Amino acid sequence: MLHARPDYAHIQDPHGKIPTEEPVFLLRGCDVLAPLVVLSWVALAERAGVDQTLIRDALAQAKRMYEWQAEHGSKVPDGPRAPEPESVTATISAEEAELLSELRARKAAAGRTPRVFVI
Repeated sequence: MLHARPDYAHIQDPHGKIPTEEPVFLLRGCDVLAPLVVLSWVALAERAGVDQTLIRDALAQAKRMYEWQAEHGSKVPDGPRAPEPESVTATISAEEAELLSELRARKAAAGRTPRVFVI
């Protein structure tokens, strides 16, 4: 599994179901955004026709995340400390800019206003 965060690289799939180079994104129960992200995935999954068993499992996981947060608290996502940037202006790569443009074009073609957050 290829994690988005290098400090999570030690978390691996012991059964080998996920290919080594396949990108994964881990959401933790303490992440205040995690249950909302899972619920957003559920909404998209329903539109895409994902099996209802997976949707029920995802809803149950979002519920467990909310329960965890009620008992243990939650926090804004963080990561390993990085050097202070030279500029506070957010920058994205040319590839990210192209993907963002494509998303906006698709949404506009569908008559919807895209809501994209770039940090």
